[in-house]
Amino acid sequence: MKRAVKLLLGGKALEVEANGHLLRSARCELRVPEVIRLKNFVRVPYKEVSFCRKNVLLRDGGVCQYCGREFRFEDLTVDHVVPLSRGGADQWNNVVAACKDCNRKKGNQLPDEAGMMLLRRPGAPRSATFLQVARHHGRSRDVWKKYLFYES
Repeated sequence: MKRAVKLLLGGKALEVEANGHLLRSARCELRVPEVIRLKNFVRVPYKEVSFCRKNVLLRDGGVCQYCGREFRFEDLTVDHVVPLSRGGADQWNNVVAACKDCNRKKGNQLPDEAGMMLLRRPGAPRSATFLQVARHHGRSRDVWKKYLFYES
């Protein structure tokens, strides 16, 4: 919201949808924007997605990559497919979201040694992948749906 208001006040964006709330100051009153449209298109250079726990869980959609169940992010761990103690590394292609039970069961073993299979091979996400995540989270905001290609 803060960034959207700055863009609106700076004349760089137009309000498309408001959420019904008002921001007030001594000199002006502004509807809180829900959806804005930039006046000029700015090409953003490609930027790799940073490697961190939150992004690993986003990449895997909150789904344990061993049992396939969906969890809240705070109930998941990040598992090294090849454990660090066995030469594995902190890299996109070696970490997956795992529930606590599956992570404990796998322990310091390779998945096949523990009799477990990965749902899909881990890898670095592309920026386009994160657009899909944004669309997924946008489902909870009805006003966003027509802008995120939910409605035809």
